[in-house]
Amino acid sequence: MAEETDQVDLFGQPDFVRFYDWAAGLRQGDVPYYAGLAAEHGAPVLDVACATGRLALPLARKGAEMVGLVCSPPMLELVRAKVEAEPPEVRGRLSFIQSGMEDFDLERQFPTLIVPDSAVFELHGRFSLSQCFRRLYRHTQPGGVAVVDALSPEIMAEQEVGRRAEVAEGVNPATGLLTRLSRRVTNVFWDTQIVSEVQRFVEVDGEEEREFEFRRDCRWLGRGEGVELLQRAGFPEVEVFGDYEGGPFEPYCPRLVLVAHRLERDFI
Repeated sequence: MAEETDQVDLFGQPDFVRFYDWAAGLRQGDVPYYAGLAAEHGAPVLDVACATGRLALPLARKGAEMVGLVCSPPMLELVRAKVEAEPPEVRGRLSFIQSGMEDFDLERQFPTLIVPDSAVFELHGRFSLSQCFRRLYRHTQPGGVAVVDALSPEIMAEQEVGRRAEVAEGVNPATGLLTRLSRRVTNVFWDTQIVSEVQRFVEVDGEEEREFEFRRDCRWLGRGEGVELLQRAGFPEVEVFGDYEGGPFEPYCPRLVLVAHRLERDFI
């Protein structure tokens, strides 16, 4: 029988963090995009939703100085352990701070800020989004950019309820065990833009299988909503793309990529 964990403090659960790190490591398609962003706009890069370093480590290996915000002690412990395995020159480009997306205050600004991989789905309301985007603006240096990247709202909103989908299977390097991930959407709430799902991880240890289930709620971000809230936060120009290649945002495109620009000089 599966062990089940509620949404409350999900990223503070060591079991979930172990599985999350493995599953996140399978997603590398956005690394070239963010590496190009850092090369174009400069470092240091503030990764506002660093998690276990999925982007911070490969970007640091490519030469970018990275500052990562990590939301929980288990994630911070894991990412610091991963950094210890890197060469000294890479370790020197990496620093991590435990903080949420809504209340960080680093007393410095950055040329490039990123909120990648649908991390904004963890902010369950316009007020939380506004708080996050205001923090982004405050930490963006004049002439800099802040990028918010998520699955497109149509893909999120029109998911099939009730069907279990197999997502991934492979060996988790942290445990050496064959691991399988599946997910089942349990509800889609159009009025609040919430998708509720159950993620199931199965670890295979010889003839024994251990199942873990985690309930998770994700709030999708609308195109107009994202642009409006970024502009209200202070960014005068927000570009909207539908993929990592700079394609137009259209219904059912794969991503919603918002690139918010801060002016070289603020006018009062």
